[in-house]
Amino acid sequence: MPVPPVLVTLVTGPNRALRAEAAALVADRVGECRTSDASGIDIDALVARIDDAVPESAPDSAPVTLALGIDDVYDPADVGLALHAALSAREPSERPLHVRDVIAVVRGDELDRLLHPGRDRGDGTSAQAIANRVEFATAVIVVGDAPPRAADLAYALNPRAPILLVDRPASVGAYRFRRLIRPPVDDLASEQGWMLALSDRAPRLPRGVDSVVFRDPRPFHPGRLDEVVRVCLTPQHAGTIWRSRGVVRLASRAGAVGSWSSAGAHLNLDPTGLSDDEPDIISGQEIVFVGERLRGSEITRALGAALLADDELIAGPMEWASYVDPFPAWHRGHAH
Repeated sequence: MPVPPVLVTLVTGPNRALRAEAAALVADRVGECRTSDASGIDIDALVARIDDAVPESAPDSAPVTLALGIDDVYDPADVGLALHAALSAREPSERPLHVRDVIAVVRGDELDRLLHPGRDRGDGTSAQAIANRVEFATAVIVVGDAPPRAADLAYALNPRAPILLVDRPASVGAYRFRRLIRPPVDDLASEQGWMLALSDRAPRLPRGVDSVVFRDPRPFHPGRLDEVVRVCLTPQHAGTIWRSRGVVRLASRAGAVGSWSSAGAHLNLDPTGLSDDEPDIISGQEIVFVGERLRGSEITRALGAALLADDELIAGPMEWASYVDPFPAWHRGHAH
């Protein structure tokens, strides 16, 4: 007779007490993902901890539920996908472990930072962490005083997950949570709001929320793109951009594919580890912008002006390499 599985729920957020409240909704046992390694969580060690933390069950017993809290210093997608892959690869003779849910706990004031980037004086890392947390979740619990449009923002980032606005996670109740229709964890790697928008599968956004997709096969001139980001993609010129994500090419970094990610007032351009010669890689730029009162024509015009002109394209990669490039260098091994 098969051994009952262990169903693991990951609970993400910066506040340990709020994570514990949310974990108690879904699990008999609650723990924390902790490590002294600044580079991240050792997934193999985490799987071993899960095995050790849950006693063997009788074959006819109910599945064991375990919830693990994850602080914002770790990317929930990195941890969730790696853990899901490791558990899926277990041998048939081993006790089955499955990631059942990823619950994001978000404070209302955190979403306010994304809704009003002009007032955001925090660091870009935490703004990105807030957006990443909402996007990689099977359920989003917004706690405290939620600003207007908080639910609209969370839906735009993650249209598949139920959005719950409550005073505290415990207010949801275990029975109510179990009855929620939640997407499978398998879908989280490809069903985030920006991914759906780029694949033209995004559901209709709430009234007053705008989405703009920019596509072009030509690479960006790094100097002109820097000016566009600083001057043109501001609330005064482009509207209020809550979030933008996509892939980019800089002419000065020929052959490399970059990740474009903005949250609130902050933009990150990071390496993806991909190159243009790999199969199924989309050429050029693909970026989606989501926000309020977006001026789509202004965003498209500004980004279009940052692309290489015809004579610059003809000049070729050797000339492009001489362009002044103000963006941070992309180091090998640093990929998102």
